[in-house]
Amino acid sequence: MEPDSTEFLTSKSVVLMSLNRFDEVVAVCDRLIQLNPASVPARRSKAMALHLLPVAKNAEALQSVETALAIDPNDSQSLTIKSMILDDMRMYSEARQLLTRAIAIDPTNELAIAGLEEMNRSNHW
Repeated sequence: MEPDSTEFLTSKSVVLMSLNRFDEVVAVCDRLIQLNPASVPARRSKAMALHLLPVAKNAEALQSVETALAIDPNDSQSLTIKSMILDDMRMYSEARQLLTRAIAIDPTNELAIAGLEEMNRSNHW
């Protein structure tokens, strides 16, 4: 596998994410986006990594996930990630709407289901 192939870089980003090396995930995703600007998974992973940084970069994360949603407005995982970012920004109503939409698109989206259940428990409206 070539070190600059999308397959290698995608695998690398998954491993780095599992190791909580979020800055490195962002760099790898930036390279993936360079290679394929229409890559929804790369933009989605970048958004998640930016959101999970010790000091979250939610504005940049939101921009990345919104670009992913402009490419594929029905990507359930991107909707879920955007809801997580908005929840952290205390935009609870918008986050709830996104989770509901994500579940309607993909009823097996466990992260969206768990997120909506958590919002219901914490009374975030």
